[in-house]
Amino acid sequence: MEGFTLALALVDVKRFEEAKTLYQKAISILEQSRSGDLEIAITELNLATLAESELGLEDAAEIIDEHLKKAESLLEA
Repeated sequence: MEGFTLALALVDVKRFEEAKTLYQKAISILEQSRSGDLEIAITELNLATLAESELGLEDAAEIIDEHLKKAESLLEA
């Protein structure tokens, strides 16, 4: 899970696009796995956090909501 740790570090240093790319790659890989729903949901939550860090809560509200809904649907399955 090196990619997740690196993505979190990139968010901390405000390298948002690089972090977003890593998270999206992780989702692509995990979608091919049969048991990746929990990890995908966590990654969606990380993307919501990234959006808030990058844009601020008010400006990122719709993006955050989208990621939260995706995570919720994965966890309900």
